[in-house]
Amino acid sequence: MVMVATLTFLAALGFMLLLAGASYLSRGAPVRGVTLIVMVAVLGLFSSLSIYPALRLTHGGTDDGFRVAELDLLRAERDQLLLDVTQRARDNEALSKTSAFFFQAP
Repeated sequence: MVMVATLTFLAALGFMLLLAGASYLSRGAPVRGVTLIVMVAVLGLFSSLSIYPALRLTHGGTDDGFRVAELDLLRAERDQLLLDVTQRARDNEALSKTSAFFFQAP
């Protein structure tokens, strides 16, 4: 969600700078207009260089592959622990029966 808000803010900022640059160019102030348009290009370049690697890691924030893999791993561990607990309960039950057999009161 933060990624979408950041990208929206940067896009809006770039659009406003581009409009201001075009406005200055149309009014006869080429230095200011070109400066603002260059600022848009630099903003886009630095934003893409800093945000694009993060987007590649998460595929735009929509891929939960890491979380799914971790969830699958946790589920496998849970299943293994459940099997261990079940086996220990069976062992305890067998031990209780064996103890009851050997330590019966005469």
